[in-house]
Amino acid sequence: IKKKGNVIFFLIDGLRLNKFYGKNRTVNTPNIDLLLKKSIFFNSAISSADGTFASMGSIFTSQYPSVTGITWANNHSKSRKFFENIKLGGYELHATFPTGPGYDFFQTISKSFKKENCDLVDWKKGLFDGIDEIIHTHLTSKKMKSPWFYYIHLMDMHLQRSIPSKFKSSMYGKTFYERKLALIDFWLGEFFKLIDLNDTMLILTSDHGEYIPIIKTGKK
Repeated sequence: IKKKGNVIFFLIDGLRLNKFYGKNRTVNTPNIDLLLKKSIFFNSAISSADGTFASMGSIFTSQYPSVTGITWANNHSKSRKFFENIKLGGYELHATFPTGPGYDFFQTISKSFKKENCDLVDWKKGLFDGIDEIIHTHLTSKKMKSPWFYYIHLMDMHLQRSIPSKFKSSMYGKTFYERKLALIDFWLGEFFKLIDLNDTMLILTSDHGEYIPIIKTGKK
């Protein structure tokens, strides 16, 4: 019987496709580029909603938001079904995702995880506010029993997150948003060193894009 491989479901909240793919891209993302070359890439995937919970509800149930009824203000146990099925498949569940006021969706799905395997982190914190260390601890821990499924949800692409001073340079992108993507890509290079891609399936995705800022030029 073939051994089951481990799975990392890595979601970068609010990641726009046109920032790392296409002729007009303006961010240098060598590690994401490496993934594009060596993996299956879906370049025409369309989000089912423009909000995290409704979109994630669709990912986890394979249904449209109009069917799931999952919104910012309303979520239910149906959103846990995906993880319960993974568990029935013999996988040990691990997770690192945000929590805070109004983040009931994550509180709901966290019930499918053992408390010691689930890290609910402050939604205001970015990757280098300690989340990187939490992920590192998970992936290097001898307590993770194969086969395991690890769900990571990063909120860094949202405007509220800060970035280290090193990445506040135009060489990492024209906008704050682009520089945060460069930061995540830099960290991915270190992240790849922690996992054995011969024994682990890595799924890198997003829930939806991000708002396009309106630039006022003064012209009518």
